[in-house]
Amino acid sequence: MKKIIISLNFNGYLPISRNLSFSEKIAVFANYLNNKYKNLSAVAIICLQEFIGGKNEEYINELQKAFPLFEVVKPQGFNVLEHPRSLISINLIRKEYRHESIRLDSCLPNRICYSKVWMGDTPVCILNMYAVQTCIFSPGAASSFIAERKKLKTELWDTVLSEAERRSDPLILVGDMQEATRTGVHIKKLKDLGFMEKNDWFPTIRNYSFDEWNIDHIFYNEAAWKAYYPSETDYDGNVMDELTDHVLIAAISS
Repeated sequence: MKKIIISLNFNGYLPISRNLSFSEKIAVFANYLNNKYKNLSAVAIICLQEFIGGKNEEYINELQKAFPLFEVVKPQGFNVLEHPRSLISINLIRKEYRHESIRLDSCLPNRICYSKVWMGDTPVCILNMYAVQTCIFSPGAASSFIAERKKLKTELWDTVLSEAERRSDPLILVGDMQEATRTGVHIKKLKDLGFMEKNDWFPTIRNYSFDEWNIDHIFYNEAAWKAYYPSETDYDGNVMDELTDHVLIAAISS
């Protein structure tokens, strides 16, 4: 049976369509996926970056209602109730799959959602990350602010790479990594560790500030590649302009 893992930067702050409220954006996204993937029959995991929890986690609750077949998993070690406007990474895991959350101590715990999922004979770890953007800064941004952002990006990546090197069991690294395959220094380190992705050329954003535009990825370590080989990767830009300025990525294994 096919299993589909989906990743999308949800652009929590960026009003791609000013005619949609955040609640409507969730509903449009759920309806789109239901139509595209035949009521999500083969979808196993949905990984979102740049989501917003909202006051009293209202948007997380709305996301749960919009995807009743899935359990919404929040980032460990981060209090969404205390930070309702923070951008967070979210995993939606199909309810019939046993899963557990993994806490990975990080300088930015809101940006990592880490789960171990039993969706077949071999459990797989899904590390959903949203890297720190250091390519674009507002005019006049203070040098201290820029330096701090670059420091946070390095520290977050160091945490992820350390975990990637440590694990020999199946690990899939998903998300907006803010680096392209051919030019990203941290992507190179991932590849040196043996991580692979099905395609490494397709542009995933509309942003001229990057040398290459494929900054969203689904990477597999060797064990995950063998257990959940992605026979196909679908890059879907139909959600652009209405929901986000990123492409939706779906990795499909048989």
